[in-house]
Amino acid sequence: MASLAATYRRGRAEAGARLRARAVRATAPNAVRVLTYHGLVERKSDPHLERNFHTIDQFRAHLEILRSYDVIPPEAVLDAGGGGGKVRVAITFDDGYKNNEIAAGLLDQYGYPWGLYPSTGLIGSDRTIWTVEVALLLLHGRLRTIEVAENRFELGSRPEREAAFRSVRTWLKSLGAPERRTAMDQIYLQFEPGEVQRLLDQFPSFGILDWEELEALSTGRCAVGSHGVSHELLHDQQTQSQIESETRRSRVEIQRRLGCACAAYVYPNGDHSARARLATAEAGYLLAFTTEDGVVDGSTDPYSIPRLTARGVDKDFARSLLLGRSMGF
Repeated sequence: MASLAATYRRGRAEAGARLRARAVRATAPNAVRVLTYHGLVERKSDPHLERNFHTIDQFRAHLEILRSYDVIPPEAVLDAGGGGGKVRVAITFDDGYKNNEIAAGLLDQYGYPWGLYPSTGLIGSDRTIWTVEVALLLLHGRLRTIEVAENRFELGSRPEREAAFRSVRTWLKSLGAPERRTAMDQIYLQFEPGEVQRLLDQFPSFGILDWEELEALSTGRCAVGSHGVSHELLHDQQTQSQIESETRRSRVEIQRRLGCACAAYVYPNGDHSARARLATAEAGYLLAFTTEDGVVDGSTDPYSIPRLTARGVDKDFARSLLLGRSMGF
């Protein structure tokens, strides 16, 4: 009788063979799948807070599945042809967290190119993305109640904290940059000084790369693009000057610091008004990525490129690749 280990290995091999065979019959096989990632952790200490992160084991499993695909640089997703009969896939990482260095090591092992899109105003700072800071304060900050926009939120229990976070985050995302910053200042003042730094020490996975670390990554298989300056959402509530500042300043800074092309822009939160798309093109980017679900084909607008959310569960990830749409979690 075969050992359990041998049976397990044989089952894994057979499953891999079935997956490779199914990849040939993928929906829209000539379309490119662009995958969205943010960061990697050994394990999630707070799954809600770190909901956009993958564990290292999950990511490694994704890279193994991608052996059946043709992994191409993100800036090449609009190029016609290629793939050698395989479905093409591109890998993108948003925000610029330090833990992306772990991803870089794994991607190098597999020989896969990828794209990294930081917000330049945070590079090398002791702060993090403002949406993360809101999450840290409302989910783990040392307050029992908080007042935001003349509304009082209870923070006594975890469900209350999560409800407060969802409401406050949605409201903040709807604001233009000056109003959002004013509102954030009012939130910070209700906590003890240094509360954000205390929480970042507690959750170090949200630390941001510095310029030296980013330069080291850019010399390998990683193409560095932009995620704006301050991670401002480029919707219709933003002024034209703010939109132009986010797109132009970030690209100029990345080119100056790293000496790279900085060909791609990733819209924070995926928000992209008509003015934002025009400003991105005028700033010199060749393409821009959204968070809209879908695949890239000959009809795709270069400044409104869809991506797939790279779900954590292996079977859902494999189905997303095959069907060209995000599935499950």
